[in-house]
Amino acid sequence: VEEFNRAHPEERRRLDPRTEQTLLAYGWPGNVRELKHAVERACVLSPGPLLGADAFLGEGLDGGSDTDAVSQSLSDYLMACERDYLQVALDRNEWHMTHTALALGITRKTLWEKMRRLGIQPRDE
Repeated sequence: VEEFNRAHPEERRRLDPRTEQTLLAYGWPGNVRELKHAVERACVLSPGPLLGADAFLGEGLDGGSDTDAVSQSLSDYLMACERDYLQVALDRNEWHMTHTALALGITRKTLWEKMRRLGIQPRDE
């Protein structure tokens, strides 16, 4: 969360203390990289500054049913997540390709390729 706040000081986020405890107690089978991606996704997709348990839905933290996640193929699910992630990043950067690419840590070319692959149409400027 601190990394996101440094990169986006105008959109500061903070973890709900109970959610932080849940994140710390979770096994994170994909190690620290999985945790980092989950926190980044929550920061980008969260509508407000407080990251509660709802910001981490789909991470398996609630111990609930995984039927929503497995009702579609893994590749379809990941594509939908990536599409949502890119669209939020594009909106936050007012569809400015260079700013969006920098915020995501990728090149403009990679951003364009991902947009094309995911069916995201560029907006007219």
